[in-house]
Amino acid sequence: MKLLWKLALAAGAGLVIAAPASAQTVTKTCDPDASSGANHCPLLSISGATIDPGMAGENGGTSWFRGFADPAIRKHTVSGVTGYVVLYSHLYDNDNPDANPGCRGEGGDWDVRIDYATSSNGVSWNRNSPYGGILWDTYPDVAPAPYIDPETSESVAGTWGMETANLVKVTKDGQSFWVGTRQTHFSPEHFLAEGYPCGWGGFKHKNQFTPSQKLLVTAATTLTGLATDDEGNGMENAQVLVAAGANIDGYGYVWGMDYDLTQLPSIPPAHQSIIDLCHWWNEPALHYDATSEKLFLAAHCWAYTEEGEYDSSKSHLYVFSTDMLDEEDEVSLDAKDWEWYYEGPLGSSIDAELLTGSDATDLTQIEFATHDGALLAIVTPQWWNFDGGVTFDENGQVYDVTGRAIHLGCMVLEVDTLERDGSDYPDFVRQGTWPYKPVVRDYIVADYESGPPWNEGYDGSNNPIPVPQGPASCSYLENATSGAPGVLMALRYIKTGAGEAGFVQEIRDTKVVPTP
Repeated sequence: MKLLWKLALAAGAGLVIAAPASAQTVTKTCDPDASSGANHCPLLSISGATIDPGMAGENGGTSWFRGFADPAIRKHTVSGVTGYVVLYSHLYDNDNPDANPGCRGEGGDWDVRIDYATSSNGVSWNRNSPYGGILWDTYPDVAPAPYIDPETSESVAGTWGMETANLVKVTKDGQSFWVGTRQTHFSPEHFLAEGYPCGWGGFKHKNQFTPSQKLLVTAATTLTGLATDDEGNGMENAQVLVAAGANIDGYGYVWGMDYDLTQLPSIPPAHQSIIDLCHWWNEPALHYDATSEKLFLAAHCWAYTEEGEYDSSKSHLYVFSTDMLDEEDEVSLDAKDWEWYYEGPLGSSIDAELLTGSDATDLTQIEFATHDGALLAIVTPQWWNFDGGVTFDENGQVYDVTGRAIHLGCMVLEVDTLERDGSDYPDFVRQGTWPYKPVVRDYIVADYESGPPWNEGYDGSNNPIPVPQGPASCSYLENATSGAPGVLMALRYIKTGAGEAGFVQEIRDTKVVPTP
């Protein structure tokens, strides 16, 4: 059994095994205000994509919840030209007209869909058809029983949103095709309710329907073919791998599930006891290994105690694999045919401590890339602050920013293996001396200290305070042409200026090429 997994199990039992190492040296600090220089990280400008979907808001005409996040960059061929495709989450708020104008987006129907854009050189990006567009869109639905509106005793109406998507190109047994994955969630529609002056509903209240959060996998010969159901959402032809809470309270099953990754016969009993605590899964990533001909899926488990509290010591990254074959042992593009195998955990909460000193509680937002013949994992260390919650006053101003995951940048790690071999499980390449910290090729963070409007909110007395949202969700594809992007990073922040206030995310090119 891998050393760090032993340590993670022991730490989960309450034992302190190793003191954290010193914090990892930062390779680059991106400054959102810098227009040039070493810290400049240019915005990924996408023609045909708008940060505001054109729905006029009550507060200056700009959606409060907006922007692009969670990039995944891959090689792609358009009209015979080999270039790149970037898949990203599009955040938007339709600013419901029934909402309180003073709520600054609090009452809008926030949601997330998956868009994509292509580029021949990695510099000029286009979202306009046939060079991009919406891959997985939102669509209306009603929640299944027992989710009933207590005020009307009717089924709760809402919208399916799509987020944290990933994709990979596969060539196996003479067939070439795309595989895509994403997380879905159900957001209740907006309505005004007693005790909610800014309204209730939208993306902000998706966690009221936590069991709706599922991981889906789809395969198709073309990128656009990944979304081929009647409504263009790729739901009907997708394999639903796991539904949140299905293995804990059973409610996940009512939202539909084809395959429960938490209940595989290949999971060892010692690991099963921890996976049983995984209430929901997020941030899926895909990698295809041509040598083993396996498709690997990694995802972040959110583990909770019996008291319902987040347990970062057991919230690991896990790896699963499939040979993508049907019952006749032939490659199948119907993902519902696929059987999955448990490979094991990749790192642990102890790795998060080793990598950052003592700041991080766990690792999340994993992405795979190849560079110089090596397999890389780009991960986000996060610090989970348990002491409070994000709070807004009646005017939508932030005045309490504690009690949520704070992202600490992106680390580029080299992967030793994703495959399970006896009692050895997936692992990073590690230093040869105690405490065997994963080898870090690069560490990228962002500078949020340069003042308004970056990452600033207000307290109850209208005094400026920092809002430590943090940078995260990175992606990289080995440069194939001059000027191609380096590691892409999503920056998120609170803007407070008149007419532009809101929670905003942007994709930036850090220009970092992983260190050999």
